[in-house]
Amino acid sequence: MEMKGKVRRLVGSGSTDEIFAAALEQGMRTLRQDGIRLCLAGVSSLDEVRRVTGDRMV
Repeated sequence: MEMKGKVRRLVGSGSTDEIFAAALEQGMRTLRQDGIRLCLAGVSSLDEVRRVTGDRMV
């Protein structure tokens, strides 16, 4: 993801939560979201997404 706008301004002065929220607003996809996209495309499995993201709620 390209650092631009609000994300760029927050780096160095904002909290990680603020930076994460700004990145989501700019269209960033989380690792889990991208993993689910790959599952739906038949490229990966939910087990693999769970293993990589550590998320048991997928």
